[in-house]
Amino acid sequence: MKKLITLFSLLLSLKSFGFFNCNQYGYFNIQARCIVNPATATCVVNNYCGRPMYCEMQGQAVTRAGYFGNNWNQGTILPGGNMYITLNATNAYVDPLVNARATTQCRF
Repeated sequence: MKKLITLFSLLLSLKSFGFFNCNQYGYFNIQARCIVNPATATCVVNNYCGRPMYCEMQGQAVTRAGYFGNNWNQGTILPGGNMYITLNATNAYVDPLVNARATTQCRF
């Protein structure tokens, strides 16, 4: 039982650390967190590690009528920094945004 509790707390601490390993080499994927409003969608990726990482981020939003909008961003995220991507609706009153997602590929 003690081993099970220790394993569960270890997995929980790794999950809250940002879903990626700070000692990885090569490229790795990070799922961004997105906030969707009828007019705009904003997605963010955080760097919780103690060293800079280079990231390429691609976002996609979908409207109520099923149209897609794409945007991308690339650059270096310093330790404790963020990378944002914003997707806008053409006419939020007629065809608002209903969903957004962004995937990020990073390396140290």
